[in-house]
Amino acid sequence: MNFEVTEKESYVLVWLAGPDPWQQQTFFPIIDRLLERVKDSLTGTGGSKNIVFDFSSLNFIDSYMITMLVQCMRYTMPLRNVVIVPDNQIRSILSMLGIDTMMSIYLSFEEWNRRD
Repeated sequence: MNFEVTEKESYVLVWLAGPDPWQQQTFFPIIDRLLERVKDSLTGTGGSKNIVFDFSSLNFIDSYMITMLVQCMRYTMPLRNVVIVPDNQIRSILSMLGIDTMMSIYLSFEEWNRRD
């Protein structure tokens, strides 16, 4: 899995791409690094930044990624995080799991920017 965590003015952007299948022995060290980077980016913000997950490069999602979403959500409660995901199947899975009740889901950054 490839990831990038970028601090923006009002949010933390988490970009994920995962061309290789997850393997439990490699997933947890990677996810630990990702979570540490997210925590570091949120430190000192006084709880004022939410997380925007960019899943636009993904064409699948599994329980490992759901675990990562939920863990990151705990860092920013009660703020509502955002998932950018154009893939219909991934959006359906997130909806079936109820993630859409805890995070806002958008098709694109353009749609998210028009939210107001």
